Amino acid sequence: MKLIYLLIPFLILNAGQAKAHISKGKIADPVAEIEYRMLLDFQPEKNDIRNKLGMVLYRMKKLKEAEKQFNTVLKNDPVNFNATDALGLIMLKQQNGTAAAAQFKKAIALKPSDPLVYYHLGQAYMILKEPGRARKAMRTALTKAAATTPPPAVTAILPTIRKTLNDINIP
Repeated sequence: MKLIYLLIPFLILNAGQAKAHISKGKIADPVAEIEYRMLLDFQPEKNDIRNKLGMVLYRMKKLKEAEKQFNTVLKNDPVNFNATDALGLIMLKQQNGTAAAAQFKKAIALKPSDPLVYYHLGQAYMILKEPGRARKAMRTALTKAAATTPPPAVTAILPTIRKTLNDINIP
């Protein structure tokens, strides 16, 4: 109980910084999990916080809990790109290529300019043993990344996309 009293002032002072945690932030994931859960106790309708909690849970390999958070977001906002994309990542992690591909196609319909979604779609096709479709999706990822100045997360993954493309064998 004392921990809660110590965390409340921290949360109040850092509430505006919560937006930085969707990617690996400066706060350790277990602490971020507590922070987001507490914030959601006070503001359960905040989909951005729920998405961030879901990503923290995903990184901590608490996939069922993460999936629940993203599904809650989608109940509130059926066209939420981040939750749609993140559900695809969970399905990918579970090696469910069919479900992952379906989620990534939904995400592409919501935000067709995002290169990472095409890369992840390509990974789903690799699970499904469809190298031709995987290659096409990954080439599209590179094309989309070249069309703009990509954010650091995209720039960091570009060598992996290129290597994967080189490694795909099409009979």
